[in-house]
Amino acid sequence: NLAAVQRLPVIFVIQNNQVALGTRVEQVHLPGTFDELHEAYGCAGWAFDGNNVLDAYAATHLAAEHCRAGRGPVVLSAETFRMGGHATHDEQEARKVLPAELFARWGRRDPIGLYEEYLKLEGVAVSELDAIEAGVTAEVDRAGEEALASREGNMPPPETAVQGVYA
Repeated sequence: NLAAVQRLPVIFVIQNNQVALGTRVEQVHLPGTFDELHEAYGCAGWAFDGNNVLDAYAATHLAAEHCRAGRGPVVLSAETFRMGGHATHDEQEARKVLPAELFARWGRRDPIGLYEEYLKLEGVAVSELDAIEAGVTAEVDRAGEEALASREGNMPPPETAVQGVYA
């Protein structure tokens, strides 16, 4: 609300993943989508396919242009699905609450797989995609190793934990 009143250049992304803990969205929020939520705040907004990389890019690009033009905030609603639990304690809960067909349908709409198929149709060679994946995997692995190694020599002294903290 404040962002709309102040016409701040902010993009809010609502991830409608169909379930909140063990409760289906349509049980607590009618009609089950967030497509019109922006209207409650008096700002621009629209929905997009949260499993489509190109839709996500286009929606974000348009929202950024809107904000950069000084027209205030944008609320984007990404329609997607959470394939696992909200946290480790409810991993199986969603599987009990939601029908198996829903998991099967959304499983076929994996964003990475959809984009990979799009790139293949656009002429990108499978070998090139494999090379990109290998490079990204190696980069992530290196970053993980660096992060774990950094805690050995870069941990702050325990007595600094309360410095600069309001009490």
